[in-house]
Amino acid sequence: MEGSFTDARKGGKMGLFELAHRGTIFLDEIGDMSKAVQSKVLRVIQEKEVIRIGDDRIIPVDIRIIVATNYDLWEAVQRGLFRDDLFYRVNVLTLTIPPGGTGR
Repeated sequence: MEGSFTDARKGGKMGLFELAHRGTIFLDEIGDMSKAVQSKVLRVIQEKEVIRIGDDRIIPVDIRIIVATNYDLWEAVQRGLFRDDLFYRVNVLTLTIPPGGTGR
């Protein structure tokens, strides 16, 4: 929101989840997210709403989320590096793509 931090746009701007409303958002390398960001993503998935920085207005979002990572997320959960509740939310369909290839 305007004035919420230095160089904030006049009138504010839509975030990525807002832009993806009624569509799909792709979160690449979700295994690299900090626990704080994982909590925020989990909240968006559970509540289906966002709040802009510096605002108090709740904005509903209807989105599909596709995530990718090169980590074994289950192992990261067991080591305490990835939230188990977020893991269960994003681990609906798993596609394993083998490394390498010919580049064709």
